Amino acid sequence: MNAKSSRERGASSILTTAGGKQWSMPLCPPEKFGIVEAGLFRSDIPSSMNFSFMKTLHLKTVLYLSHDPPPPEASIFFEEEGIDMINLGRTSWVPSIARNSVRGGPMTEELAKKALEIVLNEDVYPLLVLCSSGIYETGTILGCLRRLQYWALTAVLHEYRSFAQTKARGENEQFIELFDTDIVTLPGRLPLWFMDGISQWQEEEEHFLDLREMGTIDDNGPYPGRSFQV
Repeated sequence: MNAKSSRERGASSILTTAGGKQWSMPLCPPEKFGIVEAGLFRSDIPSSMNFSFMKTLHLKTVLYLSHDPPPPEASIFFEEEGIDMINLGRTSWVPSIARNSVRGGPMTEELAKKALEIVLNEDVYPLLVLCSSGIYETGTILGCLRRLQYWALTAVLHEYRSFAQTKARGENEQFIELFDTDIVTLPGRLPLWFMDGISQWQEEEEHFLDLREMGTIDDNGPYPGRSFQV
């Protein structure tokens, strides 16, 4: 697994006062911050105490997935830093019974498809994927990404739960498991980490098929949770 969740203690920035005195200020990542892949990050909504750290990521794009609008503080920061914010949550969530409900309805394949096609577009990198909790929408979308990367389902759900901890939701895990990855249209410019991962998987698949043809292993193969096509 590649995702890492860390408060990254020890890093600092320099603050200069009006009198010219310098203070070392600790860099503080947002809650649920993690490095998903090279140039791809995840978190909940950053606050002012996180902004110094956020600047070190040199973000080009933020993909916001929650139905509720982001706080003005975060929106202003992204705008001032020249970071493009794509607000999918506002347009792609299915409303619940009450049209003006505070929360959106369940995750939809439309939202997942749109989000993944952005995540897989090299042109928007470096990219931060976030939602108000840093768990539910973000964790579900990134779980579907891992499915596209041919991760074993047990590994996908382990990563989701490592961020969600006691707040894990069965409905999110079920969506990840049942998501139809075939509906995702791969962009023309894919991130290098994704292309390298697919190439490695194809090599493993070819090796598995060779071994099966030789009768060395059965149809279940040595890679539980992965689907190999003849």
